[in-house]
Amino acid sequence: MLTFVKTCIDLCVTNRKNLIKSVTVLTPICSSHSPVSVEISFKTFKQHSFKRQIRDFKRADYEGLKNQLNDTDWDDVVFNSNNINDVYMNFVKTFESTVNRYIPTKTITVRPNDKPFMNNLIRNKIRHRNRIHHKAKTSNNPDHWKKFREIRNEIISLVRKAKDDYKCKLTSQLIDKNIPPGKWWRIAKSVSNFEQSFC
Repeated sequence: MLTFVKTCIDLCVTNRKNLIKSVTVLTPICSSHSPVSVEISFKTFKQHSFKRQIRDFKRADYEGLKNQLNDTDWDDVVFNSNNINDVYMNFVKTFESTVNRYIPTKTITVRPNDKPFMNNLIRNKIRHRNRIHHKAKTSNNPDHWKKFREIRNEIISLVRKAKDDYKCKLTSQLIDKNIPPGKWWRIAKSVSNFEQSFC
């Protein structure tokens, strides 16, 4: 977009013209700049939450697992066939059944759009706040607005604490001398991204 000077400063550039709904030159903010407003037509795709089964290692019986693996006749498992595919399947089946016996599973809800520090308490409080906010807007009752502000402030405090707890957790993992290098770098990267996004 050209302004009233010799140079072309304020631009709108695209290689997908079909996505541009409208372009408007706004009121100049100074003698050489006229802001360009661009309305883009596109859809955002929200990832829905889903259920997944994971191992509950906190409830695992590691001693029982170790003893069972030691007591298993692996020669009978591995060498009972000349077909390598059968050998592999026998090993996997035996190992998985043993692991399933001593390391239980649990079902979790994965929410891809959640912040890493989000928890059920904050999530429930946000739902409650939204209901109260809708009620306050509809009724315009001072008591409802007061309740809304109280819940809003409570959520702010909970979020701040959750962020601090999350950062402390990552920091404690980073200073763990026994952490594998690959995991250390993944955590360091997540800490860096977290600081840039939320601090």
